[in-house]
Amino acid sequence: MASGTIKQVANNTGSNYCKMPDGTLICWGTSTIETNQSSVRVYFPVNFIDTSYGLSAEGVYANTRALSWAYASQSPGSIDIYRGSSDLSYAQQFRWLAIGRWK
Repeated sequence: MASGTIKQVANNTGSNYCKMPDGTLICWGTSTIETNQSSVRVYFPVNFIDTSYGLSAEGVYANTRALSWAYASQSPGSIDIYRGSSDLSYAQQFRWLAIGRWK
C-alpha cells in the first residue's frame, strides 16, 4: 500500500475493514450467537499483526443481554465471543469492532 493511502473494504459477509497508512487496522461486523450455544468465534476479515488489539461488542437490539469476550481464545485472526448470561434459549445478534495494527 502506497504511503498515505487508506484501504477500506466492505464485503457481503457482514464484516469490513480499513487499513491506515500508519499501520492502524480497524475491523467491524455483525455476528450471532445461536440458540443453545454459549459462544461464537468471530473471524476478522484480515489478520492483525498480533493479539494486542482492542475489541468492543454490543447487542444489536436495546433489550439484548450482556456479552463478554474471551482473550484466552484470541488469535490475530479471530476471537471467541461469549454470552454474558447462562440463558441459551434465544439467539443473540451483536455488532463488534476491533482496532489494532496490520504492520
